[in-house]
Amino acid sequence: MDALDLVEIVKKGEDSHLQFKERIDSVNALAAELCAFSNSDGGKLLVGVSDHGDIIGLTGEQVGILNQHISNACSQKINPPVSVTTENI
Repeated sequence: MDALDLVEIVKKGEDSHLQFKERIDSVNALAAELCAFSNSDGGKLLVGVSDHGDIIGLTGEQVGILNQHISNACSQKINPPVSVTTENI
């Protein structure tokens, strides 16, 4: 996915398969989102996007922290563990 693809996806807005979060500060909150997707047909969680669809982005440091939260949520907070695919745009 490139930046133009991201803009097109965001224009569609949130639904049961697409959720926007400005940022994730809690591993538990992230685990709840990922668990909900894994118990349905899957989906995309776009972090760095406001509820109104504004692309805010994340700093490099925030991306690093988010990747650690994802790893912790998937391996330690969800049972059985889930596997996710991440992409930085």
